[in-house]
Amino acid sequence: MVALCCKVMPFLVIVAVLALARASDQQDDGIPEPESDDVLPTQQQISQMHGLIDSNKDGKINFVEIMNFSDAMVLTTTRHHCLEILEDLKSKSVTLEQLKTDRLSQRLSSDGHALPMEEVQYRFLLADSNNDGKLDLEEMAPLFFPDLNPVMLNRVAQVLLISRDQNADGKLSANEFLSGDDNADEDDFARLDQDGSGTLDVREL
Repeated sequence: MVALCCKVMPFLVIVAVLALARASDQQDDGIPEPESDDVLPTQQQISQMHGLIDSNKDGKINFVEIMNFSDAMVLTTTRHHCLEILEDLKSKSVTLEQLKTDRLSQRLSSDGHALPMEEVQYRFLLADSNNDGKLDLEEMAPLFFPDLNPVMLNRVAQVLLISRDQNADGKLSANEFLSGDDNADEDDFARLDQDGSGTLDVREL
């Protein structure tokens, strides 16, 4: 779920912009032009975006190019987010003690609540690839966008599963999955339940 949100949103933005431009082009003369406060992309903007996505410059864009562009957007967003944190700290890296503060530990949680200190430390150690006791810009990225690192994403999924696994069977039923998450619904559960077992394991999460 964490990965899906991060990966799909840039893709949806691209599709929405292209669709809006197409709809604008196909307006008949009898249909009123958009009001000035309606946000529609110009043809120049569409052309520029097309050029950015069209990596092989063949004049067309395919699904792979769209998803590659989406990945690049995610990485850019990640670095910007981490740079803001480092600028606030007036540092080029973040230590475990800094990460344990409520303000930063809340950013690591999908529900906005501060993570337990033991979990913050566990994720810090996972991210500290060179074991120097601090995280630089590149090491910070998986902490806040776990889908950039399979190991970190697996850890986030494990924590999610444990937090909702009421009968401690190592899987989530639909009721367990939906408990405590106002944004999730049964359709989300069905999409994640890839093997149709009626439960979700860590891999599916």
